[in-house]
Amino acid sequence: MEKIKKETTCTLLVLSAIFISMLSGFMFFRKLIPLDYKKEIVLYSNKNGLKAELVASVIYAESRFNKDAKSTKGAIGLMQIMPNTAKSFYNGDFEQGILYDAEENIKIGTTYLKYLFDKYQDEITVLACYNAGEKNVLEWMGTDKRLQKTQIRYTETLKYIEKVQKIKKIYKIYY
Repeated sequence: MEKIKKETTCTLLVLSAIFISMLSGFMFFRKLIPLDYKKEIVLYSNKNGLKAELVASVIYAESRFNKDAKSTKGAIGLMQIMPNTAKSFYNGDFEQGILYDAEENIKIGTTYLKYLFDKYQDEITVLACYNAGEKNVLEWMGTDKRLQKTQIRYTETLKYIEKVQKIKKIYKIYY
């Protein structure tokens, strides 16, 4: 009887250790690849004809899912939207503080992405516009209809596009 108790206790300890290591691995994964705001991402991605994994990847690349993020250039919130851009895509009286609201930020950011996709129909061009601004991208494109990676003049923008496209593969599994 004593031997069975020891074996049971030992088995429970081993199972507990396995469970704790799996849980900590999951928590580590969650820190590495945040899965927050899924409901809002899916809702506004669907409303704007976008893939949720792309939107999540943009959020990851822009703010790592920090709704309170503010860049040195003034971009705000999860999707790091510039207030002037947000004003153009927001229905109602716009106040800059609204960009810190996760749902409003996703709503505005996905509306802006839809606008870019409707205009350019190409992921590389859209992501370059989102990161570097339409004016820069139009200059890089010249008379071409689509932007080629070789035309991108900002290393930061090229790295941004590659980051979004890599992380999108991971989020595709989740979404």
